[in-house]
Amino acid sequence: MYKTQTKSWWKNAALWTRQIMEDHYARNLNAVMEWMADHVMWIGPVHSQFVFGKNEVRRILGKEQDVVCMIPDSSYEIIYGDENICITVGRLVPHTADNSEILLSAVQRVTFVFTRIEGRPQVIHMHVSNDWEGIEEDETFPYKAGREAFLHMQKRLAQQNDKAPKFSARDIYRKWHYIANRDIIYISADNYRSVIHTVHGSITVPLQLSQVEKKLPEQFVRVHRSYIVNTDYVIQIKRYSVYLYNGIKIPIPQKKYEKVKRLLLAGTNGLVYIY
Repeated sequence: MYKTQTKSWWKNAALWTRQIMEDHYARNLNAVMEWMADHVMWIGPVHSQFVFGKNEVRRILGKEQDVVCMIPDSSYEIIYGDENICITVGRLVPHTADNSEILLSAVQRVTFVFTRIEGRPQVIHMHVSNDWEGIEEDETFPYKAGREAFLHMQKRLAQQNDKAPKFSARDIYRKWHYIANRDIIYISADNYRSVIHTVHGSITVPLQLSQVEKKLPEQFVRVHRSYIVNTDYVIQIKRYSVYLYNGIKIPIPQKKYEKVKRLLLAGTNGLVYIY
């Protein structure tokens, strides 16, 4: 930290914001907390993530210290500055290293408000949002897209090796594909065809959804006449919808909600994800 001059004291605020986020994902908590004012407020992407005070912010951020991330893609800018206040915004895509035991990647947007306290820039407000910001807590999976959810999902995926069962089919161009079941996120109906959505992209096959369903193991659940989901990627069940790890929302018919919810819970071992 360093003291700033009165004139344009905030001119380096974009760099301060970058440094805070890089220290955060490098899990250098002490360095992050040096920027925090005693009365700092932090608002997270989930409805209940609203804390006030430096000690509470340290407690929240301290929960993520065992998962180090890199930030290869980010941008920050100053949107307002005067003699007392500076506001910055940023966009970043943190992700774990390729050799990490878990996989985590998410687009995040941040807003920081700085002020000067005893000549030093300090943060008095932080707001972090991401692709799941519209998802709130619910009765089955209190959705908090954090360490525990990804640890569980990746632990299950890591248990499968390269000899894992594969789904095989020709696409609409008659090219054969052999897709590891663990790579399939969900399948959607497209008239008399099906679209297989994988971690590597989408493939359209000339098969009805019912035909695809017969080829899949029990970890796949048909939640709607037009959708089958891989329970390994389920993050939250909210009334009449299921959310997958990458923010995809898939509807569940109201009449089948309770039955589908039981099937999904069985496939995910009934785990409640807690941040």
